Amino acid sequence: MNQGRTPIYRSRHGVVLGVCRGLAEAFCLDVFWLRAIVVLVMICTAIVPVTLLYLAAALAMNQEPEGTLPHRGEDCNPGKEAR
Repeated sequence: MNQGRTPIYRSRHGVVLGVCRGLAEAFCLDVFWLRAIVVLVMICTAIVPVTLLYLAAALAMNQEPEGTLPHRGEDCNPGKEAR
């Protein structure tokens, strides 16, 4: 049923609870820009709403399974072949 989709996990290699890095890996985004957007929205909304959403996401997301290596974007370009 979830064939071809990357599961969304909290990354064990993230800075704060691994939410942004986990989302960036799942949706093939640059983690820097995702974190920058989260911080900008956090500042614009008086910090509390985004902080609560971030904590809710951290509680709802499973932690990345042990023994996995940090994602480096290998499968973000499925049309390109590895050399």
